[in-house]
Amino acid sequence: MFRVPFEVRNRHIIEKLIQCESSGINISREDSNKVDSHGILQFNGTSTWEEMSRKSGIKGSPVFPEHAIRMADWMIENGHLGRWSCTHILGLEKLSTGQQETDML
Repeated sequence: MFRVPFEVRNRHIIEKLIQCESSGINISREDSNKVDSHGILQFNGTSTWEEMSRKSGIKGSPVFPEHAIRMADWMIENGHLGRWSCTHILGLEKLSTGQQETDML
């Protein structure tokens, strides 16, 4: 299982998303909507990344794991957890930001 190698507020949620979205493999592949998704967090196309980059001020690319993780942390903090299909698959919608690990198990 992929482990986030640096401190972020939503580490455990992000690790669950990474496992579900890509099994920790940094890959670009065609998604069910026929648009390529990129990186360990499978950002769909370039529009999601560009939109969130404008809103957050975070620069970079979803193909770089550190950039993708920092963007995911910002997105979760700012109410965008539902943008990943794995949020719904894993039932993560009910989780609030910053929950303790024991609350998530």
